[in-house]
Amino acid sequence: MCSTQVCGLCANACVAAIGLKISLTESGSPAGESPVTIDPVEYFLALLILLALVAFFVTGPLRRDEAAVEAAEADRRAELESAKELKYREIRDAELDFRMGKVSEADHRTTDRELRAQAIAILEQIDALEDGRAPSPPTDD
Repeated sequence: MCSTQVCGLCANACVAAIGLKISLTESGSPAGESPVTIDPVEYFLALLILLALVAFFVTGPLRRDEAAVEAAEADRRAELESAKELKYREIRDAELDFRMGKVSEADHRTTDRELRAQAIAILEQIDALEDGRAPSPPTDD
């Protein structure tokens, strides 16, 4: 059982829980004033509102994390799309260099193979992001 020596609020909550009226007097009040009476239902509603406010503020970071995760995912998707377009441009440039005779066929094959492997890795990361899986980190070959 709660006692006012341990915690005044706890004692008031216990009294409210068993359905009694709580009489509060301010220390130092004039002798002629009557004590303030709080109905247990009002007390319960006040505690409920307080609990709701505390829960709202405590869960705030959890609600923000979802938006932050979505924003980070959108940023990652944009980054991967940009990398994909850049890789496609590199493949086209390497093909043009080969056709113009700037690089040998052996060099072109090596370069083309490396660029296409990098493009495939980027496409796999995009697919993984769309499927909801964690994309594998990019490899620096």
